[in-house]
Amino acid sequence: MSLFRCRECDHEISTEARQCPHCGAPVDTEFPKQRHPVRLKRRHLFWGSFLTIVGVLVVLTILYKNYGLGKEQVHSLIHWCRTMYQSHR
Repeated sequence: MSLFRCRECDHEISTEARQCPHCGAPVDTEFPKQRHPVRLKRRHLFWGSFLTIVGVLVVLTILYKNYGLGKEQVHSLIHWCRTMYQSHR
């Protein structure tokens, strides 16, 4: 059993359900494989976030080693990255 999002109310529902338990919208049983499972979406979100963080750390390391940025400048860049990440959540 996997989960997907209801087209009407965007709540997670089972692929075995005939209708959404939240809003009562019927589930399209003709094309269930076209739906994007929630678990797969979460996995993509995890790896996208992970790769973004690794990329930022690589860039900060290069800037620190090659351009001699001080700790204060690196900390301000990290703070800026955190605020940008939190504002896009």
